Amino acid sequence: MIIILFLIKNSLEKIIVKEEKSRRVMTIKTNQPRVVMCTGNSLEKGWKLVEGESKQYGVCFKTQAHPAFLTLSLFPSVVLKAHEPYQKQTTFSFGVYK
Repeated sequence: MIIILFLIKNSLEKIIVKEEKSRRVMTIKTNQPRVVMCTGNSLEKGWKLVEGESKQYGVCFKTQAHPAFLTLSLFPSVVLKAHEPYQKQTTFSFGVYK
C-alpha cells in the first residue's frame, strides 16, 4: 500500500485529483489538518474487474487530525467533551474538466 500525507495549512486550501483518460476530477476541501491518501499498489494481487486485473483501480482519501496529539502537547487536542459540538467538515466534489 502506498500512503501519501497532505498537510493542510488553512481551511481555504483544497486537493484536486484528476484522471486524464476519463477527464474526471475530484476536489477535496476540509478544515482537518491532514489528508492521507492510500492506494493498493503494494498488494500481492490486483482486483479482478471487467476491465481486467489491476492494483490501481481505487484510491482512498482520509481526513484526520494530527496523529501525534496524544504524545506531543504542541498539537491541538482532538478529544471531544460531552455536549461540545463537532465542527470538522470535509467536502468531496466531483466533475469533469475540459
